[in-house]
Amino acid sequence: MKGLVSLKEKWYRLKSSSEYINFQDGNKLVSEYGKYVDFVNTKLDSWYIVNGVSAHPLNRFVPTDLKGNVLVKPNIEDYSHPINEKGSRVLNQAEYVFALTDYKKALDRVLFEGFKDCVPHEIHDDWVYSISYKEVFHVYWKFEDSDKWELSKGISDIESLVKFGLTLTPIAINLLK
Repeated sequence: MKGLVSLKEKWYRLKSSSEYINFQDGNKLVSEYGKYVDFVNTKLDSWYIVNGVSAHPLNRFVPTDLKGNVLVKPNIEDYSHPINEKGSRVLNQAEYVFALTDYKKALDRVLFEGFKDCVPHEIHDDWVYSISYKEVFHVYWKFEDSDKWELSKGISDIESLVKFGLTLTPIAINLLK
C-alpha cells in the first residue's frame, strides 16, 4: 500500500489480501491494522519518532532540522568561497558535506510525498509561507514575521488527509509494517 486510505478501506484491503486468508495470520492482520489505526489517528502538531529520532511535526511533509526549520537541498555553489581578487574559488567541502548529510537525514524522516515549502505569497497585506501539496492545498502556514506554523482549518490528524489521496514514502510504509 503506497497511498493513504481510510480505516475502512485499509481493513477491507487487509482482509482481502491473499496472505491473510489463513486463520493463522489473524494476529498479523490485527497487528498491522492496529499500527495503521495509530498512524492515521496521530495529531499533525505532535512530534513523532522515525529512524530512532524524534522529528518535528513539519518533517512529515518536508525536510526540516530538529528545530522545525525547513531545509533545502544544499547547492554546492553556496559552499564555494573566493580566495583572491581574480575570482578563484575554493570549496568548503566539510561544510557542504555536513549540510548535505543533514538534508538527507531530514529527507529520510518525511512521511508523505509531493509536499513542498512554498515561496511566500501575499494575503490581506501580509506575507504568508505555507507547506503545500502540489499547490492544491496547504497543510501548514505561517506569517512572515512569525516562527509558529499553524495547521490549516479542517486538518488536525493524518486521517483528515485521507481525502487528498496522498502517497506515503517508503519510510512511512516501513513504519506501518
